Amino acid sequence: MPDYVLIYRGGRMKKERNKNKLNFFKRLYYSIFKIDKYEELSTDGLIKSIKYILYLLLILAIIYSSIIIIQTRKNMNNLKNYLDENLPELVYENDELTIENTERVVLDNKYIKANFGGQIIIDTTTDYDTLINEYKEKAEPSIILSKDYFTTINGIGMVEKKQYNEVIKEYLNNDIKKLDKEELLYLFDNFLYSQYLLAYIISYVIAHFIMVFLYCLFLTIICFIVCKIKKVKIKYVQIFAMGMYSMTISVFGYFISSIIPSFNISIIIRIASIIIATIYFIRAVYINKWMKLETISNK
Repeated sequence: MPDYVLIYRGGRMKKERNKNKLNFFKRLYYSIFKIDKYEELSTDGLIKSIKYILYLLLILAIIYSSIIIIQTRKNMNNLKNYLDENLPELVYENDELTIENTERVVLDNKYIKANFGGQIIIDTTTDYDTLINEYKEKAEPSIILSKDYFTTINGIGMVEKKQYNEVIKEYLNNDIKKLDKEELLYLFDNFLYSQYLLAYIISYVIAHFIMVFLYCLFLTIICFIVCKIKKVKIKYVQIFAMGMYSMTISVFGYFISSIIPSFNISIIIRIASIIIATIYFIRAVYINKWMKLETISNK
């Protein structure tokens, strides 16, 4: 369907925007509720079908990423409050960490585990090797802050040791020489949520588009071969365009499954959405092309 039409007006031909052009929302409505309109959709060409899927993915990516960022912000605020109440007064200076008392501090709650993957142990007086071996034998996911090193231990007892200046450059992208508890908590207020939001949106669109494109490619190649064997007159680009519109259901299915916490239900929704999208595509080709061939053959 062309973007512009030629209209004879005032004694000459004028080029005006086509008022019957299908907008995004009409394409969305047709893709879900009007399978018999897939041929009309496909006549707009392959590029517009791809743009349609990209627009849909972008809208859902913004919604999904916003939900993730809101949850992250909430978790970060809860984590900050917990650290404010339980973290001892500490000072990092000259590549060494010191705390106000000599007692070992263990931070372990759901916010710590959610953000750091395990408990945090702060001990700047115990011998380093003795301290590490103690928690290595337990084989519990842990972050250990000793006097000189930032050490992580995973669930199978593997140890990774880094100096504090390495960690600061890696996570804060800065070369901080001195840091205390107040400054550390202040970093939570300056967390760059906008950068993470943009990264989530881009990664969501790219990852989901690749999945949709590859499955649509697989499905349409098979369909095109069958149509050739059965002598159904249809161009591959038209089949692929129909395939992209039929993927609308699977796009929504993956979106819903992404925000559902239950892994089993999420998998069921994804599989069901792919099956429904496949049925939509087969039905669209049958109604718009195959059925017309049968009608002509029976005359």
